[in-house]
Amino acid sequence: YSREVEGSDTVKFDPPLYLQRYSKVVEICKDLGVASVADLGCAELTLFQYFKNMGTITRVVSVDLDRQLLEANARKVRPLMIDHMTRREKPLDVSILCGSAAEYDSRVAEVECICAIELIEH
Repeated sequence: YSREVEGSDTVKFDPPLYLQRYSKVVEICKDLGVASVADLGCAELTLFQYFKNMGTITRVVSVDLDRQLLEANARKVRPLMIDHMTRREKPLDVSILCGSAAEYDSRVAEVECICAIELIEH
């Protein structure tokens, strides 16, 4: 969803393009019935927030090269108080890995879907 800004060569995306990408990934995963997913180039673990709210997802592997960024954002995978009050039907297995999308990693090999939207953006 985009439109040109009147009087300029600028295109405005509404909602912002990054939100449209996240929503599209979620939509595709739901349509395909994906249960396990890897997010390569996960950066700040933003896409994980979407996956954790999908009851069909039982495994998320988040991978990034930047160890410091992963450590700074690792708290995002911890359950919130609301998560304890409204339990998932199926448990969610979460892994945060420091690694490269360019190299084979057996820890990622068993997932059904691999996302790399942050890699594509940059």
